[in-house]
Amino acid sequence: MAAAITHQFAAIGTNVFIQTGYFGGLSSQLDYGAILIVTEAKMEDGVSNAYIPGRSSVKADEELITRAYQYVTGSVLSTSAPFLETEKIVQSWSLDGHIGVDMESAVTLAVAINLIKKLSAC
Repeated sequence: MAAAITHQFAAIGTNVFIQTGYFGGLSSQLDYGAILIVTEAKMEDGVSNAYIPGRSSVKADEELITRAYQYVTGSVLSTSAPFLETEKIVQSWSLDGHIGVDMESAVTLAVAINLIKKLSAC
């Protein structure tokens, strides 16, 4: 769903995307209710690689990150099935340095970057 929405808006020229939602915490650095600005998303969702093949992660725009206030920054792991994880898998995500887990950050960033790049080349 995130890919479909981002794709449509990027195709008509939108060049800034701000995604909001919930994520699963993987770090003791976070307090409940913390605002996380995603700086990077590991691409394990099954869709983002279709937009940016050959990569394992995608980064957010640094200028937008610096405009936010009172936030925690860090990477998330985007997965297609967050409810199938085991304790071992969740621990590995945390040990890899990801602060959260979600289903859409990687695909939103991948679609936006891919289509904005294509449109700016026209």
